[in-house]
Amino acid sequence: MRIIAFVLDPPAIERILRHIDEPTEPPVVLPARSPPQGEFVFNQDAGADDWPDLDQATGWPGDPWD
Repeated sequence: MRIIAFVLDPPAIERILRHIDEPTEPPVVLPARSPPQGEFVFNQDAGADDWPDLDQATGWPGDPWD
């Protein structure tokens, strides 16, 4: 198959589309939506014992920036 012509005349395009029973009007554009949010997979019942005891004011032991 190869392209032999482009039809650019709007009335001719409408006649062709009507002849092959295709819509002559463009489809309605729906508003965009955000992508679906994935499910969060973390334990929301974590207690205070589950977190390490860190004092951010003192820095890490052996921190080269001290």
